[in-house]
Amino acid sequence: MENMMEKKIARPVVENCPCRASWLTGLPQARNGVIDVSLVIADNDKITIRADRWDHIAAGDTLVGYFDSTATQPDIIDDTSQSSYDVGFEPSEIPNGTYNAWYSVVDTDGNCRRSLGKQVTIINSKADTPSAPIFPAADDGVLFYSSITGYDGAPIRAEYASIANGDTVTFYWTGFDANGNPVPSAAYTSDHLSVKDASKGYIDGAIPAGNILSLGNLGMGVAWYEVKTQADKTFTSLDTQVEISWTDIRELQLSVTNGAAHPSDDYPHLRPCNHGTIFGPPGWPITASVTTGAVIAEATSKDPTTYQTILDKDGLAHFRVSSQTKSLITAVASSATLAGASPVANMTFDEYYDGSAGVEGYNYSTHAPSDGVTPCSIYAVVVASLRTDGLTVTVDGGARIKNADPEDPQTRDVPLNDDGSASVDITDTTAETVNVTMFVRGQPGPPVKFPLQFVTFPPPP
Repeated sequence: MENMMEKKIARPVVENCPCRASWLTGLPQARNGVIDVSLVIADNDKITIRADRWDHIAAGDTLVGYFDSTATQPDIIDDTSQSSYDVGFEPSEIPNGTYNAWYSVVDTDGNCRRSLGKQVTIINSKADTPSAPIFPAADDGVLFYSSITGYDGAPIRAEYASIANGDTVTFYWTGFDANGNPVPSAAYTSDHLSVKDASKGYIDGAIPAGNILSLGNLGMGVAWYEVKTQADKTFTSLDTQVEISWTDIRELQLSVTNGAAHPSDDYPHLRPCNHGTIFGPPGWPITASVTTGAVIAEATSKDPTTYQTILDKDGLAHFRVSSQTKSLITAVASSATLAGASPVANMTFDEYYDGSAGVEGYNYSTHAPSDGVTPCSIYAVVVASLRTDGLTVTVDGGARIKNADPEDPQTRDVPLNDDGSASVDITDTTAETVNVTMFVRGQPGPPVKFPLQFVTFPPPP
């Protein structure tokens, strides 16, 4: 299965083409949304996608047709006088099944536009490959945020001609961020699902929300399935690719960490803070504010309790909060363009705890969102006589220590400040509780141990 995942992730991705034109997709061989390969495909004919002449057509434009994510050979335009242009598939390329048909046009500057999708069903195909999986909740090849959170993932369906009771189907999912980079944390392999009622013609599964949301806004998910028959034959389907979109979000969400220490004059190099993360529609202007007694590090106005910014392309904004004396602070995320209530969260602040194994005192923040960016932070002070020995920190689970050796991202020997203090940031892309161990090497006594919790992100609406 690992080899299959590596093979799939290495395959080229459909052109990331977020600009959707109002072009209609032509299917000249379809009758009532069905292409019967045995009736309409003559010798040497292809299954055809037709594009009407588009605005600003120019020599060198590249036209590609798609059935889901299966692409035709590119057609580079040289004659711009035609009223329409056809691209096509060999009949043996497209198995029986239902597809989203569409096409893309890329100009010589690399700008891409795509047509509106059109559903079509292929019947009487002679292709041996099972058809690509279907995402019933996708809208024209897009999984929107509200759908992903509403289903706690995405339903996925395998629908193939030879389905039989006792077949075993395994769904696979991986994906890429908006820049086309693989996202390892998105990878998912389902359980082996047994076909119980072949008369339906399909079997359903689901891709978990966390594996989809980790791709971010404008990410691209890739899904396929493997069929193992009772005769011990194995078939791998075509791919389906779906775009991930946050554009339907109409509310803000707020996650905060808790537990950071109050600043101390005894440890001037340490600046303990809790972290806030706001999630919402990309590009929205937002305001983060905290109650009196706290300070937002990123505040640029005369009011240190208020921070104004714009959500980035992934719909995110981050801020840090410290409190000199207050143990409980309330944070609010708001936007002038937001209808409805603004999300509110409480931040707690604490004191340093007594340590052991050469650690004089320590503190930590917890409940960070599992976005791989927002950290749980650790603050520690080493006993004065041992400050030349350094501090070792380890973590388990899927967490990673910032600035650790990439070959061993769960262990770090942390350099100390002049006063023997040190701070460490830990991130995670999985909602889980992880265990931290901290000690000065060679010192007797039990090491300092404590849990850090990473919570689901983006949080449920």
